[in-house]
Amino acid sequence: MDPEQHARGLRGRALLVAAAAVTVAIGVAGCAGGSVSTGAFKGEQKAVAKRVSDFEKDVSEATESKVCSNDLSVSLENKIAASTGLSVTASSERSPAVLKVCHEAIKEQLKDVESVTVTIVSIVVSGARATATIESTWSGKEALAKLYLVKEHSSWLISGL
Repeated sequence: MDPEQHARGLRGRALLVAAAAVTVAIGVAGCAGGSVSTGAFKGEQKAVAKRVSDFEKDVSEATESKVCSNDLSVSLENKIAASTGLSVTASSERSPAVLKVCHEAIKEQLKDVESVTVTIVSIVVSGARATATIESTWSGKEALAKLYLVKEHSSWLISGL
């Protein structure tokens, strides 16, 4: 294997590792046309529930550009990009290079999304941070997961799980 092929192989594996941070979230959010109910929440909790609902919609439509640009925090995108070897500076703004890497990683992960049903169990908001506990049912099995969100530029965005 020549050095260029080896580098491409490493980059491909790095993209998969980088996307691991959102793989579980995507698996939890992936859904066949359903939507997360936000009606039981008010105020900031409702805004967090809306982001989870939007994330589910963007995943179900397999729209990696929306997942990266609208649903994920800049810090999570930077972590994904940094894990591929891209030099990333701490910034509150999205860079085109980081977005490109995010799109590649999420596009790869969206290929594996299967239908699940998602319900928000609870949302806890503390200042500019929030935790949404989500219950998903996939192939008859229920699982709980937590999505962590941060408020960036007045919008709630997923920062981890």
